[in-house]
Amino acid sequence: MGLTTKQRETKELAIAILESLGKDYEAEMTAWHNQIISENQKIILNSLRASKEKNNKPQGGNNNGGTN
Repeated sequence: MGLTTKQRETKELAIAILESLGKDYEAEMTAWHNQIISENQKIILNSLRASKEKNNKPQGGNNNGGTN
């Protein structure tokens, strides 16, 4: 999905500000993404575990081994 004009302008401004501070936009974005993941590890792990448990449960209410 492409950026809107407003989003593109905001990104360009952010890049200009970071460059004026001697920082690289991509490096800052990577650091920010890592921070978000780090701050939400518990939520992520709990969601992955719940998904795994859900996928490991037998499907349907039929307890006859899948035969009729």
